[in-house]
Amino acid sequence: MQPLFMGYDGLVRGYSYGSFESSDCSTPDCPEFFNLFGTKMLVGNLELRFPPLGLLRAGGPFGFLPLDLFVFGDAGLAWGCTPSVSPAACGRAADKPFFLDGDRKPIYSAGGGFRFNFFGFVIVEMDVVHPFNRGRGTYVQWAFTPGF
Repeated sequence: MQPLFMGYDGLVRGYSYGSFESSDCSTPDCPEFFNLFGTKMLVGNLELRFPPLGLLRAGGPFGFLPLDLFVFGDAGLAWGCTPSVSPAACGRAADKPFFLDGDRKPIYSAGGGFRFNFFGFVIVEMDVVHPFNRGRGTYVQWAFTPGF
C-alpha cells in the first residue's frame, strides 16, 4: 500500500513535501519529515472564513468578488509501517502513535490567509502558516486546487 502523507495543503498546512530542508531535521534520518508518512492517519482542521467585501457591504452580502479571508488551526497524526519510506521503523515504537505507547506524536499548525475562486475552475489560496513542530518560523505558502 502506498503511504499516506499529512503535509498536503488540504490536510495539515505548513508541512508540505518541498518545504523541508536539512536544517529542519534533528538527526540525519529526519524523523520530523518521516513522521508525516504512515498507513493510518488522523487529521483535524478548524477554519473560520469570512467574505471581507461582504462585510464592507460592497456588492451584496458576499461581495462582488469570490474572495474569502480565513484563520485556521490544523492538527494531524500519521502512523503505521511504511517500508518504502522508513523501513527501520517497522514494528518498533517509532511506528506506533503515542496512545499505543509509541513515539509518534501529533503535529500542529495555525495561521491565516485568503482564498480566491477563479470562475469555479481553480481556487488560489495563500496561507501565512506557523508549523509548531518544526524549527522554522512563520512563512507563506501557496496552494492551487480544483474549484469543483
